[in-house]
Amino acid sequence: MQSILFISTMKGDPWGGSEEFWFSMAVWMAKNNYQVHCALYGWPLGKQEKIDALKNAGCRVTLFTNANCAHNIFDKLNRKRIAQKEVIQLLQQPYGLVCISQGGFEEILHPPFRKILPLLRKFILVFHNYNENRLLSIRRKQRFSKWTHAAALNISDAAKIFAALKKVAGFDIPHQLVLKNPLTIPMQDAPYHYPSLNKNGNYCWVMMAQLDTKRKAQDVLIKALSNEKWKQRNWELFLYGAGADKNLLVQLIEASPVKNKIHLMGHTKDVEKVLKQSHLLLQITHIDAMPLSVTEAMNMARPCVVSQTGDMPLWIKDGSNGFIAAAVTENDIDAVLEKAWTQKDKWEQMGTVAFNTFREKYPQPYEAFYENIFLSLMK
Repeated sequence: MQSILFISTMKGDPWGGSEEFWFSMAVWMAKNNYQVHCALYGWPLGKQEKIDALKNAGCRVTLFTNANCAHNIFDKLNRKRIAQKEVIQLLQQPYGLVCISQGGFEEILHPPFRKILPLLRKFILVFHNYNENRLLSIRRKQRFSKWTHAAALNISDAAKIFAALKKVAGFDIPHQLVLKNPLTIPMQDAPYHYPSLNKNGNYCWVMMAQLDTKRKAQDVLIKALSNEKWKQRNWELFLYGAGADKNLLVQLIEASPVKNKIHLMGHTKDVEKVLKQSHLLLQITHIDAMPLSVTEAMNMARPCVVSQTGDMPLWIKDGSNGFIAAAVTENDIDAVLEKAWTQKDKWEQMGTVAFNTFREKYPQPYEAFYENIFLSLMK
C-alpha cells in the first residue's frame, strides 16, 4: 500500500483556504486505499469538523502543539520546543511521499520545520501566498534554494507566486506546477439561474474574505462606497468572514452614510447558498494568490469584480466575465464599480461567460487528476 504524509504548516488560524487542497487529497487518497497520515497544528476551536472528516475517511491524524495557543511567553517557548520534537519524531518513519502545504511561502525556513530537510526522502512543497517585498537574508535564500531544488515538485496556487518567489529568492523555482484549488461547494453542470432582486429590492453584492484590511482591503471598499451617488442606488454589500479587523470595520460602517447597505455577516459555512442569492462577487484586494471565492463564484455563474492581484486577471476578463479595478484605491474602486453598475443589465450574461471560463480551466475529475501526479512521484 502506498503511503503519503500531508503536513500543514498553517498555524495563524484554525482553518483557511490554503488547507483545502491537501485536505481534499488526503480524504480522496484514504478512500482509495492509500495509507494517509495528516499532521497539522491543533486549535481549541474551529478545526474538529475537519479532523473528524479525515479520521472518518481513514486518515491517521497528528496534531502539533501550537505555540499560538500559549498562555504566556514561557508557555509559548515550551510549546515551540515540543513542536520541534513532534515534527522530528513524525519523520522517523518512511513515507512514499511527503506533501508540505504552507499557508504562505517560507514556513519551511522557520522552526519547527527549518532543520527537517535531511529527514525527507521524496517530498512536495506547496505555496499558497507571496510577499514581493519580503527581504530574505543570504542564508535564508540559500536554505530556500536547497529546499526547492530538493523537492520533487513545487506547487503554487497561482503563477504569480512563482514570479514573486523569483524576485524574493533571486532564482527560478524548479519543478513548477500551478495548482487549481478545490471547490468547497458542488460543481455545477450548467450555469446556476440568476436571482431576482432581493426582498429589499436591491442587488446583492458579496465579499468572502478574512477581515484583514492590510490584505483584503475591506476598509478601502467601504470608503469608496461612502458617497451620495451610492446612497441613492439599490444595492447591498454582505461581507462574510472573521478576523482581527472586525471592530475597525464596524466603526467604518457605522460612520458611513451607506451604513444601512453594508452588513458584516461573520463566517459562513454555506457558501453555495450565499452565492445563489448574490448578483456580483467582489474581491478587490491588496494581497491574494488565486482566491477560492472567485473560482467558486464563477462555478455558480456569478460575475466578479477583482483587483490586479495574483492570478485573478488570468481568470477575469474586464467587461467579459467581470471587471478589474486599476488599483486598490478609493477612486479606482469607485470607478470600477461605476463601470459595473452601468452594465448591470449584462451581469447575468457575464455570469454565464464566467461559468464557461471556469469549466475550461478547472481540472476534472479533480482529485483523480492530482492523484495521478502524486502517484507518478511515488514510483
